[in-house]
Amino acid sequence: MSTAVEAQSGYSSIERVLDILLLFAGPSVVHSAQSIGDAMGVSRSSTYRYLNILRSKGLIEEIDASGEYRLGSGFVRMVAASIDTLTPTAAAEPVVAELAKAVGETTLFTVRVGHRVQCATYTESPKAVRVSIDPVRETPIHIGSSARVHLAYLADREQGKILDALAKAASSAAERKKVGALPAELKAIREAGVARSSGEIESGVNSMSVPVFHPSGAVAGVLTIAAPHFRMQSLDGLMPQLAAAAARIEDALAQASGGQRAPESAALRRAR
Repeated sequence: MSTAVEAQSGYSSIERVLDILLLFAGPSVVHSAQSIGDAMGVSRSSTYRYLNILRSKGLIEEIDASGEYRLGSGFVRMVAASIDTLTPTAAAEPVVAELAKAVGETTLFTVRVGHRVQCATYTESPKAVRVSIDPVRETPIHIGSSARVHLAYLADREQGKILDALAKAASSAAERKKVGALPAELKAIREAGVARSSGEIESGVNSMSVPVFHPSGAVAGVLTIAAPHFRMQSLDGLMPQLAAAAARIEDALAQASGGQRAPESAALRRAR
């Protein structure tokens, strides 16, 4: 069915986009473009046009360039904000505080806002010399361990657009080299389930970050430990506590939604 014929049928594009979104209702539902087109009775080109609209808003995401789609992080945040349930930030708050007390370092939970990353909740280290957090500060999605975890788990198409934009904006050979190395680094982050950073945002600060998944499979946020370099040159010794804390947040989200932990569980991958 062509776009013109679809318009003449009295069934608006907005209605079709919403109906496609409703196809994903239910826990861990996955659809291919072909199955969506068949269910909606629309052409291949129209199907991809509607899917691109939903993807651009973060409501759905493609699973590892497989041609299959699931609900995205934007939908997770929208639902969490509109119903009386446990939001990712609310689930993270007590865990972040407990983790900071256990490791003695600053801990934070970040969420993605468009192409930037924002701190949603944090607890600073009780030590006199510590990493301090500016809660209103946003960072670009490619700088720092927390931001790169968010970038690593974006759908390939959206990630590619961001990397292309970064490459075009690079104004020096050093910047171009750094951006050119990002694809391999992001792949490594997904394989390991963890990202590390040293002095990227603040000189003398090390950080280590892991993703926290919503039961839908979307990234609900990123959990991070940050410490002064002089006190802790490597944060790897704190990986068990960081992994366990991320698992507790995932479990809380799963329990609140009445579902199971996401199939691609960050906690399980990190435990291997």
